[in-house]
Amino acid sequence: MEAGDTGLVSSSHSGSLVVVVGPSGAGKDSVLAASRQQLSGCGDVHFVRRVITRNSKAGDEMHASVSEDVFISQSQAGAFSLTWQAHGLYYGVPAGIQDRITCGSTVILNGSRGALPEIRRMYPALHVAHLVVDQAILAGRLAARGRETHSQISQRMERQLTVSIREGHDVVIHNNGDLKDAVDRFVEFIQCIRQG
Repeated sequence: MEAGDTGLVSSSHSGSLVVVVGPSGAGKDSVLAASRQQLSGCGDVHFVRRVITRNSKAGDEMHASVSEDVFISQSQAGAFSLTWQAHGLYYGVPAGIQDRITCGSTVILNGSRGALPEIRRMYPALHVAHLVVDQAILAGRLAARGRETHSQISQRMERQLTVSIREGHDVVIHNNGDLKDAVDRFVEFIQCIRQG
């Protein structure tokens, strides 16, 4: 959760975990950042601040940056409810998201397609937003951000994971054009979940 954000919202119904997944370059950080602004007035919506073994200035996501040694130490101490590895990095979800969900909040997490089976096992009722983009547009975005070599971009492009779509729980959002279109679709998805 956000640093210093400890207030829990009481509710008569259980909340939900929403995981956003998609390939690198699909625009997850951009969609989440814009959606967070649109949903800022909703006290029962919380965006998870992940812990990552990546420089805090890398990428658009606001995350807590730690070394690999610190991450492993925190993980062993029970600081995370979920962890996974991808592209040579460790990702951690701070412990406590279940408390938020139990209190009726909609908790939104930037997730990983590779970690999705384990996340589904731990949170069977979770909702998933699959962000997709055409391959040509994806390649251009990866090259434009300048974070990977041509070889690394090729590897990312080849990493196609098959994920199952659960009707009523999941949504596929195309982010090929105007960012606002994808953001509006995601916010609509969240509002539907909140309304039960």
